[in-house]
Amino acid sequence: MPSVPACLSVNHLLETVGEDAEFFSELLGLFKSEFVKNYRLLEQDCNGKDTKDAELHAHSIKSSAANVGAVRLQVLGKSLQEYAAAGNFDQLLAMMPAVKASYEEAAAALQQWIDPSELAAQDDCLILHGACSTVTLTPTA
Repeated sequence: MPSVPACLSVNHLLETVGEDAEFFSELLGLFKSEFVKNYRLLEQDCNGKDTKDAELHAHSIKSSAANVGAVRLQVLGKSLQEYAAAGNFDQLLAMMPAVKASYEEAAAALQQWIDPSELAAQDDCLILHGACSTVTLTPTA
């Protein structure tokens, strides 16, 4: 079976896109563009100590990650949102490199699966969570 990063929930992605390659491609493009925009805005919010906008942009990162099954990025986005709500900009800024790295890994992994019919072959596999390392999927019993 192929390997996918444990930071992705293949089953969630299948539930979202089915086998619609065009929709999958659009969703991936939207995920990428929204992340870049919100990441940049979040950095600006932190530098300007703007709690309200920082929380909004962190929420957007979390939500877009959830839409594509990028589990690790979603969890990091939740932490970003909590730090923003608390006005803890130092901690938020300290997390930004890990958030960017998680995005880059998820985006690269999703790009490999640009044809959802490839994912459909995996629909009996375990949902994987945890650190973003490459693992081999194991069929469920």
